[in-house]
Amino acid sequence: MLHRKSSIENRPSPVPSTLGHTIAGLAVAELFQYREGRVRRQAVLMANVADLDMLPGLLTRRPPDATHGRVSHSFGAAIIAGAGAGLSAKARGRRFGPRFLQAVAAYGSHVALDYLGKVPKDGLPIWWPLSDRAHASEHRWFETIISYSKKRGFWLGLFNRSNVGALAREAAVTVPAYLAARLVGGRVREE
Repeated sequence: MLHRKSSIENRPSPVPSTLGHTIAGLAVAELFQYREGRVRRQAVLMANVADLDMLPGLLTRRPPDATHGRVSHSFGAAIIAGAGAGLSAKARGRRFGPRFLQAVAAYGSHVALDYLGKVPKDGLPIWWPLSDRAHASEHRWFETIISYSKKRGFWLGLFNRSNVGALAREAAVTVPAYLAARLVGGRVREE
């Protein structure tokens, strides 16, 4: 599958940054009532691990988005990652089920947020392996994070004015979700 560009701006579809995915991972940890540092770190890791598919682009000096948004951005991949987390927990004498569910939810939050950022002509195979069909939200929830500049490279290309607005919009979506998860998780802890 070739990487498809957004027809709106001829650049990759707007998807959340690591900040947005991290906040979503923390929200999952709150919902699962985990305040323990190691488990919170696992939720943050699972909420961001799907973007490791950008590594080949970074390592080959291509735009990182050239390899972004394939099967790693699916609920099938979330289940595989969850199984890995559950087996790791079991190997350490902990229960499989809670870690599996938390990891699937955290990884799935990444898939869901990227789905909300994609435009219809630049979707994700969210139901892989059941279907390779690409899906996307009808509405743009996020702004494009401009992460590549031929003159400045990937890392320096992140520092620009348009990204400040994109991060603010991202926070407007993810921070209320985190606060709601904290509220719900807190109420469950009290009972």
